[in-house]
Amino acid sequence: FDLKTDLKFTSDYAYDAKGPLEQYLLYKDERFLLSLIGQRGFDNTLLALYCLNILNIQIDFNKLKAISKVKWPHRFSQLKNSIAPCPVFLSGDHNPEGIKSFTSIVRYLKYHKIWIIAGITEGRDPNLLFDPLLDIPLSQLILTTSPFKGQTLEDYERLWKHFSTSNCVAIADPKEAFQYAVSQAKTTDLIVVTGSLYLTGKIEEDFGAGLLS
Repeated sequence: FDLKTDLKFTSDYAYDAKGPLEQYLLYKDERFLLSLIGQRGFDNTLLALYCLNILNIQIDFNKLKAISKVKWPHRFSQLKNSIAPCPVFLSGDHNPEGIKSFTSIVRYLKYHKIWIIAGITEGRDPNLLFDPLLDIPLSQLILTTSPFKGQTLEDYERLWKHFSTSNCVAIADPKEAFQYAVSQAKTTDLIVVTGSLYLTGKIEEDFGAGLLS
């Protein structure tokens, strides 16, 4: 088979707090549920299958249902039993490619408002990582600091050209930033924590009971 032509990607319906985002890998007349959300989920699944193909390892497509059980923590993972009134997602997108994937996933989501808590580590360019977040419709950006080697709010103000004009909220402590989002969010909203994986890990540790499967 030809991986590039035989395998396709589709999304069935958007997340609206009543059910998860369901996306599928299509092969001929069959479809297989993808647990990895977004175009990057498909791309990474395709890459794994391609590697098997070039290694001449025969792929049993009867076992492709196993891709629905693949885990990639903090890549748009939903936080379980958080204190928020709305769904909370953790998405450690710490480079421009990750942020691009993040914004593409958001297009599938239904929400009244999306609260985006973002913090990045030293050496990252806030212009490349924060600018795309400003273009997400109905979003409120909350800047905070990563708990490990994180850029400070002063760094953001110095390095990010849109800091003073973005209407973002800046709260240094990640716990306080999350609590602020929780206090402002409605049941029809979404909260997403993105940027550093250290940041998403901290929020899961402090406010969650694991990730939804």
